[in-house]
Amino acid sequence: SEHLGWTVAAGLQATLPLPLPCTDEAIAILAARLRLLRTVVPVVAFENNVSYFSLGDASKEPEFLNAICRAAPCNLLLDLHNVHTQCLNDGGDPNDYVGRLDLDTVVQIHLSGGSESDPSWLPSKRVFRLDSHDGAVPEAVWALFERVLPRCRNLRGVVVERLNGTFEAKDVPALVAEVRRAKELFPC
Repeated sequence: SEHLGWTVAAGLQATLPLPLPCTDEAIAILAARLRLLRTVVPVVAFENNVSYFSLGDASKEPEFLNAICRAAPCNLLLDLHNVHTQCLNDGGDPNDYVGRLDLDTVVQIHLSGGSESDPSWLPSKRVFRLDSHDGAVPEAVWALFERVLPRCRNLRGVVVERLNGTFEAKDVPALVAEVRRAKELFPC
């Protein structure tokens, strides 16, 4: 699996995957590439990304992801912090977002935390939620996890994500507690 997005255009390369337009053309291109990937590996999935801008109506993303899964066919790696972050930044409702997803396609769930952007980054001083994997999993993400878990009938695994270098020895017990909490909710 990999994040859904694009990184190269007109010879320029982005560091992070950039958002795709929620169009039939994008669905067809992605489905063709995912089908090609399935000739190499038997189980293919893509991860919902968090974007800080959109090419079109961001509220249509759940239906876009469902359409890709149907057209390929493939699975979804559902990153719940990405959903949380996307909805906070766009003013959407994360419960509505996951409620419109076909959760039968979900084979893995990611749980992570993040941080807030520095207000001085933008002239408007707007603060964005960042998917920086440098903090505890927010309670809102845990609540979302508990809500979707019973509906993810094909779920194979749950990953608690934290980037190396974002915690010290004193932070390890809290990270261990998050892993234990995830295992209690989804025993493996």
